[in-house]
Amino acid sequence: METAGQYLWFLWSAWKKRRDNKIISAFFSRMRLKRKIDVVRLVAERGLEPEQLVQIRNAINKKLTDQQLMVLIEHGLPAGQMKEIIDIAVYENGQKDGDIFR
Repeated sequence: METAGQYLWFLWSAWKKRRDNKIISAFFSRMRLKRKIDVVRLVAERGLEPEQLVQIRNAINKKLTDQQLMVLIEHGLPAGQMKEIIDIAVYENGQKDGDIFR
């Protein structure tokens, strides 16, 4: 009987742990979604050209930090300069991670 009780306790604690992990993951996914909404708002407010928007999308795909994206959007540089700055930021981020050969 004690073994059955221990088994039920194990099942309950495993279920609770999975449920808590789902709640935490939902919270962080909402936070990530909120960040992207702010980026969209900033881009819309700046009135960037289509070529600049392509570069902003590339920056997001290359996983630039929020701060790097904000600087890129706020300065409104020409698309060619944005591309070069994105490449520099990707290199810089790779050095911070210890992976310079991305």
